[in-house]
Amino acid sequence: MWISDTHCDALTRMGDQPVDLRVEQPDRHIDLPRLFAGQVGLQTFAMWVPQHAKPFGLRDVLVHEWTLFKHAIASLPEVEWVRSREQVREPSRGHLLALLSIEGVGSAGAPEWLELFFEAGVRMVSLVWNERNELADGAGQPHPGGLTEAGIAAVEKIESLGMVLDVSHLSDPSFWDVIRFSHRPLLASHSNARRLCPHRRNLSDEALRAIADRGGVVSVTMEPDFLRIDGQASLQDIVDQVCYLRNLIGSEAIGFGADFDGVDTLPQGVQGPDAYPRILQALQQAGIAENELEAMAHGNHERLLREVLPSENVA
Repeated sequence: MWISDTHCDALTRMGDQPVDLRVEQPDRHIDLPRLFAGQVGLQTFAMWVPQHAKPFGLRDVLVHEWTLFKHAIASLPEVEWVRSREQVREPSRGHLLALLSIEGVGSAGAPEWLELFFEAGVRMVSLVWNERNELADGAGQPHPGGLTEAGIAAVEKIESLGMVLDVSHLSDPSFWDVIRFSHRPLLASHSNARRLCPHRRNLSDEALRAIADRGGVVSVTMEPDFLRIDGQASLQDIVDQVCYLRNLIGSEAIGFGADFDGVDTLPQGVQGPDAYPRILQALQQAGIAENELEAMAHGNHERLLREVLPSENVA
């Protein structure tokens, strides 16, 4: 059973020193041997920039990380860069589908820049990281507000281009504005249920239902602080999150977005993407049926991407 994962920070972790992902990287989570050991067939790679960066500085960082992705990841013979809905399918053994995202596009989210990012192969965008920017307020912003006029315009442009709109990191008011002004299925690329773990980055039951009602997907993350309020998480806490979400929004609205290489620690029993078979086995032992596991592992992401991404004659 293969896996689709909607968030990792391998590009940010590389910094100015690209690494050969065909070789195991003991100081990192993401490399091809561990992805393949975990049966990961589709991995989303996020480009992240500090939110204090000014517009042109922010764009410079995005260009740098795009160059890293192109030359250190997408150029590998084992990797296929996903730009269109037709490319979304189970890859052959020893091959990886790679999707490129922007985490917190901020001041680079003007319509003309979004068009440029689309032409450059970006297919997923979130508006904000944790603070306030020109588009929206993030989950860490004190006394948060909603979308700005520029944020509303960005939502409309992202959807019209055929990019996935990622709602992880939004403040509650900004999230509900996205629900108001968007029309297509939404993705929470790496978020959990706030009811189980009351962290500001997790989503309320009402928000989770709103994503599911739109045909979207909530990707469970393995950041320990988002699994347990004391941060002392284990594989069982991942199982508990999935089971809670299954009861709340159904197995057809759940996926995975581990945040590998974006966290300092991982839950006990999880060392990297090679843990996915153990996670699926634990979920099966918790009573989740095979067809539901297939949907959570990759089917729900496939459905969303095929609906949102452009066709080959547009991409």
